[in-house]
Amino acid sequence: MVQKNKKELDWLKPVNVVTTAAILATTLFTPIVDVLPGKYNIVHAAETQSPAKYGVIDTSNNWKGIYSDHIWPHVTENMGTYNRYRLGTPTNGMTTNMVNFKIDYPLVAVEAKLRSNADRYIEFHWARYDFVKGTWCLQDSTAFISPDAPKPKVGEWGIWKVTYDQTTKKNTYYLNGKMVGYRNYQDGTLGNANYLFRAEGFEKSYVDVESIYTSNSATNFVLAPKVNGVTDAQTKLTGSGSPGAAVTIESNVMPGKYTGTVDGNGNFSIDIPKQKAGTELTVTQALDGSTSEKTVVTVKDGTAPDAPKVNPVTSQDTKITGTGEKGAKATVKIGNGEYEGTVDEKGNYAIDIPEQPVGTELSVTLTDAAGNTSQPTKINVGEKDTTAPDAPKVNKVTDQDTKVTGTGEKGSKVSVVVDGKEIGTGKVDDQGNYTVDIPKQAGGKEIVVTLTDAAGNTSQPTKTKVETKDVTAPDAPKVNPVTDQDTKVTGMGEKGATVKVVVDGKEIGTGKVDDQGNYTVDIPKQPVGKEVVVTLIDTAGNTSQPTVTKVKIDSATQEKAVKEAKYAIDHLFTNSSRSKFNHDFTTVKKGAIQIHVTEQHIAEAMEKLRKIPDDYKEKPAFQKEIERAQSLVEDREKMQEGNLVQNGLFDSGLNKWKPWLGTGATTPTVKTDDDKSKNVIKLDPNSSVEQVLTGLEPNTTYELTAYARAEDNEKFSVGTKKTGTANVTVPIYSKEYSQAHLTFKTGPNSTTATIYLYKNGGTKSGYADFVITKKVMGETEQTHQKFSQLEKEFDAKLGIYALDTSTNQTVIYNPNERFAYASTHKALAVGVLLQKKSIEDLDQRIMYTDKDLVNYNPITEKHIDRGMTLKELADASLRYSDNTAQNLIFKQIGGPDGFKKALQEIGDTVTNPQRIEPELNDVNPGETPDTSTPKALAASLQTFILGDVLPTEKRNLLIDWMKRNTTGDKLIRAGVPKGWEVADKTGAASYGTRNDIAVIWPPNKKPIVLAILSNRDKKEAKYNDQLIAEATKIALDSLKINNK
Repeated sequence: MVQKNKKELDWLKPVNVVTTAAILATTLFTPIVDVLPGKYNIVHAAETQSPAKYGVIDTSNNWKGIYSDHIWPHVTENMGTYNRYRLGTPTNGMTTNMVNFKIDYPLVAVEAKLRSNADRYIEFHWARYDFVKGTWCLQDSTAFISPDAPKPKVGEWGIWKVTYDQTTKKNTYYLNGKMVGYRNYQDGTLGNANYLFRAEGFEKSYVDVESIYTSNSATNFVLAPKVNGVTDAQTKLTGSGSPGAAVTIESNVMPGKYTGTVDGNGNFSIDIPKQKAGTELTVTQALDGSTSEKTVVTVKDGTAPDAPKVNPVTSQDTKITGTGEKGAKATVKIGNGEYEGTVDEKGNYAIDIPEQPVGTELSVTLTDAAGNTSQPTKINVGEKDTTAPDAPKVNKVTDQDTKVTGTGEKGSKVSVVVDGKEIGTGKVDDQGNYTVDIPKQAGGKEIVVTLTDAAGNTSQPTKTKVETKDVTAPDAPKVNPVTDQDTKVTGMGEKGATVKVVVDGKEIGTGKVDDQGNYTVDIPKQPVGKEVVVTLIDTAGNTSQPTVTKVKIDSATQEKAVKEAKYAIDHLFTNSSRSKFNHDFTTVKKGAIQIHVTEQHIAEAMEKLRKIPDDYKEKPAFQKEIERAQSLVEDREKMQEGNLVQNGLFDSGLNKWKPWLGTGATTPTVKTDDDKSKNVIKLDPNSSVEQVLTGLEPNTTYELTAYARAEDNEKFSVGTKKTGTANVTVPIYSKEYSQAHLTFKTGPNSTTATIYLYKNGGTKSGYADFVITKKVMGETEQTHQKFSQLEKEFDAKLGIYALDTSTNQTVIYNPNERFAYASTHKALAVGVLLQKKSIEDLDQRIMYTDKDLVNYNPITEKHIDRGMTLKELADASLRYSDNTAQNLIFKQIGGPDGFKKALQEIGDTVTNPQRIEPELNDVNPGETPDTSTPKALAASLQTFILGDVLPTEKRNLLIDWMKRNTTGDKLIRAGVPKGWEVADKTGAASYGTRNDIAVIWPPNKKPIVLAILSNRDKKEAKYNDQLIAEATKIALDSLKINNK
């Protein structure tokens, strides 16, 4: 009996379970109380339905029916759901460690749930298991055991069962549902046993008993069903069992279960799908909650072979031949006589028979190994065919052919002969065609082909001579230029050859080379840049090498496209006039972005640029101008940040601006319908507006920027005054908006300055917009501001340390802040490995198992069977960031402690290794284990890559691995100019940590060391590689290193 775990739900009220022995004792012996939640009491009711099918001995009847031999006094202990029986005080001077208990007989089935501490033996109704010998036997020491007999364990509950089978006259013993063995017995019951259970141990023994269930009627016990044989042709499984029992069938091949019920006569018939021969079907029956033991039947082959194929037989034949199922016995019946043979491994048979007169019926059957016989194939003996086939037709054969083809009488055998020797055979198919494989033959050789029909009649031969084949392909065709306006492809090639024109793998035209060697092929118009592939095929079928040409833009179309692109690009820019600290100014044509230009205008210019062919020499210059416009638009969008001018875009009219009117001037107004900009100020001649800037810093440089224009190119001035230093002004002479820049400096005690917009004399108006004044920051301050903007844009924190080794100039940003170093440490750990190991040691092979694998093992997981050398592990760690490879390297350098000590020896007392992969990536804010700073990582990397702690050979190994890193293409590498070399190691961890440390080699310059570390506020935050790439660009730009 399997006792379910009981979970008491204390908040439920106790319930009374009214039950009878018939309910409590089923053949599964699972008390109903096991399925009730909460607290419960057993309350027995009088049985009014029918007598109990099973007897029960447990707490429900106060263990009535179990007793001990008086010789062995015992003590009973109530343990709640079970009783414990152990020895009491010995009598008659007898001492023992044996516990013995009986129940009343006769019975046909007994089941008990037992547990014992006895370690010498335990016995259940004659069946004894000896713990010392590890064997089963009957009480009389007769050994018995099934092939997979289970073994009891000391101190563990077990379900012990014995049943009696009226048919076989045997007691069968089970432990935990598996058969132990059996005992012959003839009297129709289990027979009386000296004891139901007994146990003996080396120490004082006891037996725990949870339940005992008994049956005294054979009809009440469900035995394994009897199952009739079944074949692979049947769709029903039949057999017999206990009336009313539910039968379940399971297949070891097909999923699902098939069920049915035993009828009143004890028989069952259940529908099943056809099963393959050899399939095992497991059948059980269940009744009143009891499930029987299993009956297993194997599906037999019951499918007869297909009827055999029989070749025609004539009155002169002494063999009957044909095909059929391999291995089957073939039987020929002629009248009352039978002749036998076997189908061989190729499916053919041949059986000797005496000659038969014309018209005799022959019947042929096949019988397989399972005894299944096919339907017969019957034929009648015919006259012998004496008519030979017509001579075959043979197609041309060349010295390059490896096949002879032609036509002939269907079903005939084809024979190909050269120099009296057969070189190939075949058969004419149902369409009258044949193909025979042959070796290549020399030109001029005579080939002889004959046909032989099924009756053995041979045709007259057909002879043909091998021709010498032209195998020389034409030269690749010459193809004239093709433009996007052309509807013909022209050129020159081998006379008479076929011309084929292909685009995108599809044939778009064909033609032929004329007697003068020229061709013209009609094609549909193709777009610029399309590849047109032209080949020639000569009359012998030889194909030339292709000639590929790209469709070019038509000259007129190109001229138009260039003109439109230049116009669009020119109109992105306007002039820029600049003055610094005085009235002298310079004007740069197209030096500023036009006031109205947006991303849309740039996209439109780019679209026009795409229409120009890539080989147009000025296209790269056009591209650079568009990129400059893009950059200027982005800069202009950022200019409003920190603007000291109030209402500099005039969105609030003249608010914050003070007008000034000269003689005859009119008051300035804000215009809202300008064609280039919204809300611009309009100034008539001899008028101005000004604004006092407050909160300025003394002795500080500021820049004033504004867009302005004047009708008819009259003069318009932008300037500053009352700065505490010299006044500065910039004139604009342009009817289109131009950008004015002027730089001014406040005096030593000045905290204010006045800016103004002035339309000088004349007759026409002037206009201005986008007035901005900002403090001019130093280079370091500008760089820090850019990094700060990046942090805002990517919602992240940055730490940066860059060193130009040619000038010792640095760019720093939070250089001493701690970050999780993640996998960047692998570069330093491999450096330490190279310090500790010789070049020869790096070929040492390290073995490991799948238990060593961690969370990311792209390389090591492929080599568990053979291990990896230290050199291979270093390569996997650096180039693929393989975590298992790094952990194996840790073992070689003394773990995190050894790693830390080695770093301290080269001067790095900041980097703090504590754990291995992948735990080292879990670092919370404020923690120091497994962290470092940008400055410390950069310094250690510089020591290993550019210092002298490693000899040249080892240093070059480290550099090579890091230059071929596969994980860094989107980080520092994405931020360096094309043509620069990068050796780097990336890393990622929790809190959106994303790092990259690198040594960078600009062309013809000394290297740069760069460490960029980053993280975010939330543990589950995602990182963005673009942050590292953008930070790289700013750092390198600040070092002012170019690629010249």
